[in-house]
Amino acid sequence: MHHCCGGDGTLHEVINGVGNNNISVAFIPGGSGNDFARGVQIKGNEKRMFEHIIQYGVTIPYWCGTYAAEETGSRQFVNSIGFGFDAEIAKYANTSKHKNWLRFFRLDSFRYVFALIHILFHFKPFNATLTLDGRRQDIQSCWMVTVANHPYYGGGMKIIPHAKIEPEIFPVLVIHGISKWKILALFVTVFTGKHLSFKEVDCHMASKVEFHSESKVQYQVDGQTDSCMYGVVEKNSDATHIVGDFDGHMLEKSSYFR
Repeated sequence: MHHCCGGDGTLHEVINGVGNNNISVAFIPGGSGNDFARGVQIKGNEKRMFEHIIQYGVTIPYWCGTYAAEETGSRQFVNSIGFGFDAEIAKYANTSKHKNWLRFFRLDSFRYVFALIHILFHFKPFNATLTLDGRRQDIQSCWMVTVANHPYYGGGMKIIPHAKIEPEIFPVLVIHGISKWKILALFVTVFTGKHLSFKEVDCHMASKVEFHSESKVQYQVDGQTDSCMYGVVEKNSDATHIVGDFDGHMLEKSSYFR
């Protein structure tokens, strides 16, 4: 069993480093965003979590996604992968000069607010082609495409509120043909999940997603960013075994699980 104490980026690297679903990963959240912990309902302080893992060792199955872009090999992701606007926000939030002092004052989640406002006035929508389980869709004036394993990203935003942790399929959110002022209003509602009611928001289900754009687009994977013109995303059918201090043995109770 491998032990991991850190944030979403640390868990991403551990999962990819282990590379073997037969090896369990014990996880204690210690990052700033902690969206994975929200998604699987891990709560409490680190010392208590460590003690409970040693004493009880509750293990749950967790189905990651895999992705590959034209310049990368196949890798796994634990939270989400997003192309476009959200990736630009993540890139700016990760490199902004405001990052350190916001973290010092424990206002780290505001990084995304500052980044959103900055990117909003510079972002240019793009044209893209999505192929969902063989079904092709041409998307004009695309703002973002996000594929998620659970509802949360960006430090607590419910980007896909109905996302469940399950094998072989995941939700795909597409935002297109929307004005800059309306996208700002949309993101105000993301924390409550009400953004799905916007007519410019589409949500699909698929086990394989192929993304293609006419020029390079930023993408984010568990908060880390890169750029590509083409990417393939697939849902794992084999589970990774996560050991943790889960809230009330949530595997049996949580609506996020099938």
